[in-house]
Amino acid sequence: MRILIISYHYPPAKAIGGARVEGFARSLLDAGHDVRVVTAGPSEPSDERATAIPPEKVFRAAHLRRSSRAQTVADDPGGNPSKRTSSAPFRKALKRWLYRLYQRAIAVPDTAVDWALSARALGRNITRNWKPDIILVSGPPFSAIAAAVSLKRLTRAALVVDYRDPWTLGAYYPFGAVRRTFDRQIELFLGAHFDAITTVSSPIAELLHDLHGLRASVILNGYDEGADSFPRESEAQGPLSSARLNILYVGNALYAGRRDPSPLFLAARELQLSPDDVRIHFLGTDSDTVLRFPGARDIEDLLVFHPPVSHQDSLAFQRRADLLLLLLWNNPAERGVYSGKLFEYIGSGRPVLLIGYQRGVAAALVEQERFGFVTTDKDSVIRVLRRVLDGPQLHFPDSTNERRKKYSRDKQNKALIQLVTSLHSNRHAQ
Repeated sequence: MRILIISYHYPPAKAIGGARVEGFARSLLDAGHDVRVVTAGPSEPSDERATAIPPEKVFRAAHLRRSSRAQTVADDPGGNPSKRTSSAPFRKALKRWLYRLYQRAIAVPDTAVDWALSARALGRNITRNWKPDIILVSGPPFSAIAAAVSLKRLTRAALVVDYRDPWTLGAYYPFGAVRRTFDRQIELFLGAHFDAITTVSSPIAELLHDLHGLRASVILNGYDEGADSFPRESEAQGPLSSARLNILYVGNALYAGRRDPSPLFLAARELQLSPDDVRIHFLGTDSDTVLRFPGARDIEDLLVFHPPVSHQDSLAFQRRADLLLLLLWNNPAERGVYSGKLFEYIGSGRPVLLIGYQRGVAAALVEQERFGFVTTDKDSVIRVLRRVLDGPQLHFPDSTNERRKKYSRDKQNKALIQLVTSLHSNRHAQ
């Protein structure tokens, strides 16, 4: 089959959503399909990692966000170089206001809409001489879906839509009720063209089924196996510090404080832990944001902030930690959220300390497979730290490699291969 994948996020960009899409592309290519990818241009932050698909089959559409008149005016509202220094606070405030206006009133359905227009044009050029049987689109950003629907109508290919997160049904939807209603109508209009839906968890699949009337297939994110993924133990550089316990958080997705590390900070403060006992490392996380959480300033000597690194280096960091910190919102709205980071943590072979909603799918996975600890507040974190630090050796749940291997990306993506094969066969049988 010829399969065209459309996704704003794709390696070597660092966004973890791109790892899922690259996994799709690699699994489909390994299954013998002819795969092409349309993604964003090199303006995204990226690392040196090679991608699974040959470069000549990855097409990058330009992102024109900074070419907007709003951005130009915000960068230099007076057009006078002599006033740039004195008016800097004003310019920054105006820039923020203009960008919020752009987000809320102009950028529909999201700020990648200009990229989606470029992606659609690029897709039209690709499909002139190469007609796809399947178009697979992954969002967010959800403007990618609009581009995919347009190309479906042009090529008559079957359309598979992968929701890495819900759109208008999501707890992290960024706008108010009026805009949500408007976007819901867009989502339903586009949904009339869907042939199949995939997503990352059963609770989200239920929401999408209720909205679109299509059964949504669950494909967990999984982690990447192989020598090019997690470095071997011998290649690691040793522990992150000389502390007995090194805890690591990777990333900067704290969602305006909804994902809250303060139970860990408050627990460390109450236990009066020293830098010899524990160090809490943040990789690529904004230190000012972290230090605003309750208890952070009281244990500042335990906190270590590392600058962002390549994806490959972040995997090495994980192997050098004793415990990997996963933060989720402690709210029922988080019930269907695993976080792609959880599967990366699983692949590292290190135990997980989850702080967040204890009745969600992520907590159930961590507990059932003995991948680590689930906590919700200061007291539960204190119990974990006491257990881990009790005695001369650190104490962790005893999971197995066989349990971990079930969650490799290749194993999870078998469901995708079955889905596209069945969809293609059914269309030809009609």
